Amino acid sequence: MKKIMIILGAYYPNPSANGICVGRIIDELLKQNHEVFCICNAQINVPMAEDLDNLHIRRVYASVNKRLAEMINNNNTNRYKRSLLYVLHTAADVAHLIKMTMSFPVASLNHAKSIFKTAEKLLVENDIDVVIGVNMPTDTLYAAYLLKEKHQNICLISYCLDPIFGGMKNRFLSKKMIDTRSILFERKMLNASSVFISQHEHKEHFEKDHKEMLDKVKFVGVPLLLEHKNGNNKSIKKNKTVLYAGALSPSTRNPAYIFEVFKHVKNAQLVMYISNGEDWVKEAANNIKNVHVFGRISHEEVLQKMDEADAFLNIGNMQTMFCPSKIVEYISYGKPIISTYRIDKDTCGYYMSKYPIGLYIDERTVKVEEAANYIDEILSNTTKELPFSDLEKLYQDNTPAYIVHLIVYTYKNKEY
Repeated sequence: MKKIMIILGAYYPNPSANGICVGRIIDELLKQNHEVFCICNAQINVPMAEDLDNLHIRRVYASVNKRLAEMINNNNTNRYKRSLLYVLHTAADVAHLIKMTMSFPVASLNHAKSIFKTAEKLLVENDIDVVIGVNMPTDTLYAAYLLKEKHQNICLISYCLDPIFGGMKNRFLSKKMIDTRSILFERKMLNASSVFISQHEHKEHFEKDHKEMLDKVKFVGVPLLLEHKNGNNKSIKKNKTVLYAGALSPSTRNPAYIFEVFKHVKNAQLVMYISNGEDWVKEAANNIKNVHVFGRISHEEVLQKMDEADAFLNIGNMQTMFCPSKIVEYISYGKPIISTYRIDKDTCGYYMSKYPIGLYIDERTVKVEEAANYIDEILSNTTKELPFSDLEKLYQDNTPAYIVHLIVYTYKNKEY
């Protein structure tokens, strides 16, 4: 049994997409009888410390703008208070950006130092073997770096589900300065880490900017491929529901095309749960009879909706370094996936190219009527879900067990 510390941003009960991914890894570590110490952001009405058998959680207050954002997204916040919080959040965001200009790409030095203090206390008291810093935010990586700098005997692993290079912006810095600082920070983490775990879509960047340290980098998939309780290979219903769950944005992940498509889809409805504000999406979908838009629900509720759905929708974003983790959760159910894209280097192409019952639509070239026909056709022709055993062979490095094997192997075989 190893003692493993994981430092990340938003974890349960209200996890970010990265928090969901790391949660699956933690579940697998616990399953294999490792002891896990988790440092994460504090949340409203959640204890600052929890000890659950071999899982020990310590929460640290995030930066002011992050806390205000959480209060805005809290369903118990009334309309008038939310309006005031929006004003405060805007002011805090500007102040945060000014400070971040000096520390970039570290978002908040104060937050990183708070994490470091909490983590170091646990490290010393529990004789921890491995420390894993999870990006994003970069504060967590920097806190892990500070731990390694002071305690040279630990095995440090950097884990980037989201990229450092290409993953952050700052309106007060030029693109050249942002890129230069991001590369320097990556180099610092590469030098300090026994292994640097990154995603397949980041490989081209590392081959270009860190080729001298490529032997330290392991490229993997999003660790959300899990067999679900109800199992795969069920019959698919005749009355079809296509599900979308996640964030949307007018600039980076816009549903306008798919809304036009669903005006022509004959035998399915589109149900959407929007995690970052649904009002503008409802307005965009107004008067489309087979499109139904709802607000944020918990991840547990999303999983239930995914089990009930007949197919899934993924809307490709405009960023070549980000892959939506939801695509792997979709894959794990073995149901038809409709995925659209608008750029040549769409990050979901890696997954969709291997998926047997996927529909991969280029929004730039496929007419909406044609896309609607494709959707009706794949839903009509698919009568069974894919067996999980087949999916596991196709996407082995998307399993939490694969990541845990990499963590344990690194500790046992690397010099640090």
